[in-house]
Amino acid sequence: MKPQTPHTFLLWLLASGLSLAERPRLDLDDARFKDWKPAGDGDSRSACPGLNSLANHGFLPHDGTGINAQSVVRACFEGFGMSPEVPAIIVLKGLEDAGLGINDNFNLHDADRSSWKIEHSRSFTRQDIGSGRSARRVFSLPATGLGRCSPRPRGLWGGVLSTANYDRAAAGHGAVESARLLLMLGSAEGAQLNFIRSVLEQEKLPRDLGWEPQEFSGRIDVMLDVAARSQAPDKMLRCASNGRVATRLDIIKLFESSSPDFTERVKNLLRDTDFDDEASIFEALDRIDGEKKQDEADQKSTECDPDSQSQVHESDSDGHDRDSEGDSGSKPEEGSNAKRDDEKDTEEDSDERDDFDEDDPEEDSNTDDEFDEQDDFDEQDESDKRNDDFDE
Repeated sequence: MKPQTPHTFLLWLLASGLSLAERPRLDLDDARFKDWKPAGDGDSRSACPGLNSLANHGFLPHDGTGINAQSVVRACFEGFGMSPEVPAIIVLKGLEDAGLGINDNFNLHDADRSSWKIEHSRSFTRQDIGSGRSARRVFSLPATGLGRCSPRPRGLWGGVLSTANYDRAAAGHGAVESARLLLMLGSAEGAQLNFIRSVLEQEKLPRDLGWEPQEFSGRIDVMLDVAARSQAPDKMLRCASNGRVATRLDIIKLFESSSPDFTERVKNLLRDTDFDDEASIFEALDRIDGEKKQDEADQKSTECDPDSQSQVHESDSDGHDRDSEGDSGSKPEEGSNAKRDDEKDTEEDSDERDDFDEDDPEEDSNTDDEFDEQDDFDEQDESDKRNDDFDE
């Protein structure tokens, strides 16, 4: 048998459909971390500062065009160290909602289109939909305000949140993005503010500031738990205009696909991007699929039983807030059971509401002193009114 020449072998690889690309790897000495160039005229950019940062450093095409699902997953890992299943789910869900295929190319700006169902209210650095954008200016207010907040910040944010388009999609996306940001730039407990400012304001990866990305940061199990924790501090966060977003399972449901084989498509994308040897990622996806199926089975078992349905409804209305508020200080555990958030019942919600209904003169005085320079946000009455609506 005549031995194959290198040229013949290359043709065989191409014909067989095998990937010639190297498996994505995170290299802290990658020259692209130092090669930052902001967008110029004609360059496509999105509302996502993370994707824009990757393009500004060349992990994605600098002009923001000719991008596909594989290039997004690869860039998120090589630039941020992000565990690949998370961007895979987000980009595939966006492509599906937009009616595009897994191999279709798109521009960064395409992700802003309403058909992708990704852009949303509740952003630290972008105005709400229809209000324009200004990364540096919009982030400066929450960055300064959060640093000065008293233990009771409702007076600061009441006027803003009362006019926001805060539905379940905004709540879910906002929680997930906050979790991703912390896990990529720090840990579940927090990240350095200068790292966050670099990405959100300058759209620049903060390697020059001392940030060291970690491989497989923000694995989906941990990210879901951190996202749920971000909803815990205040009922205003959990009570969206069209329902609640309080638990890990609530967040999972928001990223559900109409396609029954969506999880398998996510796995195929990971295999195509050469992450097929990361067994723990595929196991985590199976666990989450199991959580969804168990929830569906639980709902079917009670849908024809009026008494059980009533009990389930009562558990939903009380259990979500109970868990979120009662365990907000605990650290997220990988692979945690989503049902834990829906099985506890106490009277702490009513106690919490009573606490907020009782005015503390000393606390109110402190709050007024701290925010006397920001009268636009001193609209406590509107905030209280909005919360009373949820309490009924």
